[in-house]
Amino acid sequence: MRREASRERPPCLCACDGRVLHSQRDDDPREELMGAPDRPTSDSDSEAWWAAVQDHTLNVNTCGSCRRNSLYPRPFCPHCWSEDVTLVPASGHATLYTWTVVHQNAAPFDARLPYVVAMVDLAEGPRMMTVIENCPLDDLQAGLELTVDFRHDDDGFVVPVFTPAGVDR
Repeated sequence: MRREASRERPPCLCACDGRVLHSQRDDDPREELMGAPDRPTSDSDSEAWWAAVQDHTLNVNTCGSCRRNSLYPRPFCPHCWSEDVTLVPASGHATLYTWTVVHQNAAPFDARLPYVVAMVDLAEGPRMMTVIENCPLDDLQAGLELTVDFRHDDDGFVVPVFTPAGVDR
C-alpha cells in the first residue's frame, strides 16, 4: 500500500554538509535576540560575530596560518583549513560588486520595500551579502565606495548595512 505524501512542512531541513537546520521555534532560548522570522539563526560559530554586530562592530575571520581573511564566521580557514582563526574588526570600508532592487516580497520582508540587496567587497578581502541604504537607485554602480552602518530595527536588533561613503547617516 502506498502512503500519501505529507503536505506538512518538515520540522527541520538538512544542509548539504549534513547539519540539521531547525526553523526557529517558539521555545527557542535565543528568541529575545533572534526570534523574529526575518532574523538569522545563530549557532556556536556565528554567535560571537552577531554579538559584535549588536555592539556596532563588523568582524572578519583572520587566519593565523595563511593570514587571509574570510566570511562567514567559522572555526577554520576556508583557504588553508587551519583552525587558527580569530574574529578581528573590519575597517567598515567596501565597494559595491553587484546588486538587485527588490520591489516585491512577502511578509515580513515587505516592510521596507523597495530595498537594495547587494554583494560588497570588504576592504579586507571577503565578499559579503548586505543591504544598501540611503542611496538613490540612480547612484548605484559597480565599484561604488561604501561604508558600514548599523540599522536598529524596531525591536532593537542591529543589522549591518552599507551606505555610500561620505553620506551623512
